[in-house]
Amino acid sequence: MMSYAGRRLLTSIPVVLLSTFVVFLMVSFSGDPLQDFKAQQLRQNANPMIVAERVRAEQHFLRLDRPLLDRYWLWIKGIVTSGDFGPSRSVPNIGGELADRLAVTARLLTLALLLAVALALVVGVVGALRRPGAVDHALTAVTIVFFSLPVFWFAVLLKDYLAVDLNTAVGRRLVFTMGESTPNLAGGFWTQLGDALGHLVLPILVLALTVYPPWSRFQRRAMIE
Repeated sequence: MMSYAGRRLLTSIPVVLLSTFVVFLMVSFSGDPLQDFKAQQLRQNANPMIVAERVRAEQHFLRLDRPLLDRYWLWIKGIVTSGDFGPSRSVPNIGGELADRLAVTARLLTLALLLAVALALVVGVVGALRRPGAVDHALTAVTIVFFSLPVFWFAVLLKDYLAVDLNTAVGRRLVFTMGESTPNLAGGFWTQLGDALGHLVLPILVLALTVYPPWSRFQRRAMIE
């Protein structure tokens, strides 16, 4: 068993290297990462020599003055040996920023999965107990609708018809459409909690409502059997 796992691990290494290189290649040729920086410098400085010098310094800091293969090697070696994911325009190592984003993602996914499991259990049990009546048919229809909705389109619908319309109706922002939290928000625990929940409502609903349908059908089938 251990030898099989070891062979599978070894065969996955070239796959990981190839896939990361392809993504690195696509990102490298997707556009100029300093385009906005160059435009900003041109607006602020009339001397093209100063602008060119600052652009060269930024290119050196971001390793953009190196060949593509050299940049990839430095990036993959830094991740493997020291956890260095490379620089951005604001920090020399974006590993810390990635850790913060992963914490937000983990919190979001955990809450969404808990809600999806709860919905699946309730819908599955109620549908099985009320079959083949109107309640079961209604729950099945709603489940099929949520299962069929494209996630990106469903998110836009909730943004427009839940967040925007609800905030307009109540005259204040209860549901937020972007960000993790409100920067520099003043207030106590309940204010901070309400702000955090307001930022979580939309993504949690989108994920939970599009994930629970197949689980609810499994639960319904298990109850019937």
